[in-house]
Amino acid sequence: MDKKGLQIESEPLGGGFDSELLAQRREEPPKSAWQHASLWSKIFLVCGLVVFLLGTTFLFVHAAASMADRSDEDGVVFFILGDWGREGTGNQTGVARLMGHVGRTRRPHFVVSTGDNFYPNGLNSTDDALFDASFKNVYTDWSLQIPWYAVLGNHDYGDGIEGYCENDASDDCDRSPRHQLGVGLASRDDRWFCQRRYRKSFGNGLIDVFFIDTSPMILSYHETEWARYPGGIQEQDWESQLKELESDLENSVAPWKIVVGHHPPRSNGDHGNNTDLIENLEPILQRRGVQALFSGHDHSLEHLKFDDIRTQYFVTGAGSDCDRGFIGDAGSMYQYTKPGFVAVRVASNAMVVDYYTVQGGQTPQYSAVLSA
Repeated sequence: MDKKGLQIESEPLGGGFDSELLAQRREEPPKSAWQHASLWSKIFLVCGLVVFLLGTTFLFVHAAASMADRSDEDGVVFFILGDWGREGTGNQTGVARLMGHVGRTRRPHFVVSTGDNFYPNGLNSTDDALFDASFKNVYTDWSLQIPWYAVLGNHDYGDGIEGYCENDASDDCDRSPRHQLGVGLASRDDRWFCQRRYRKSFGNGLIDVFFIDTSPMILSYHETEWARYPGGIQEQDWESQLKELESDLENSVAPWKIVVGHHPPRSNGDHGNNTDLIENLEPILQRRGVQALFSGHDHSLEHLKFDDIRTQYFVTGAGSDCDRGFIGDAGSMYQYTKPGFVAVRVASNAMVVDYYTVQGGQTPQYSAVLSA
């Protein structure tokens, strides 16, 4: 009975309806927009998706190719730093962050490490946690996800370890510079590449970079305890290495020839000049027309130029711990004892070397221009 006194009779569900069909309809889920779309609409959507994916792939490949080999007008751009591997401490993170910021604008093709990659005494194995703590987890900016070409420094050989262990259970006995060489570390981060001595060409032959292992050339190192580690200094033939370097330089037809090694022949940093390199390496650089040598070892930033030496020396060992000061200013065009790195741009007619510091930010604090 409703409010007006009328009696409403309700018909059972079975009356006039198929109850089983109604139950099935209630259980069916609603159709999606795709199911409602016509065949031609579906074809149009699929074609659009294919075009989008192809376009995205083309842009990605084009961008990657542009990063790998830009035009001659842009030249070859790369960053250089040394003496950095301290698990993110001692200003390492600050330098890495600065490199990332500058890298987004400068867009380097690759990064060069001048050695002393893992403090305090190199790696114990290719699984050493220091690799992640000092490299992979520090240089994380997208602009730094490019090849890293490294050389060994004296600390990568084990310098700093007191005494020598042989066939015992201590971790130090597993220490060897070999752990940084080969494919072991590259399997953990494919940016990494390090050998004792090698050569790389960039910019369609515009520049040849010669990477050398200077630690065996320091004769006093051969008398140390840590020189005995497997693959260590006592197993290296530094004279043969220099002969091979001179032969490679002689055969190079690149307009620009650059050498990278850990130790500088000449420096005003706290280590000073190295007489072994002045006597044995510097004459080769002179004879074969090397325009620049980049090094680390001294924890500072320097540019040295001498009237009677064609090769100019660039020290970039300020990748983390610094503040060691200078012992002189011979040939100095620039010297700075705070953390930073170097950016290099090589074109057909000139090479520009820009020094960036954590204190100075994204504006170069000093620039040197070398003419071809």
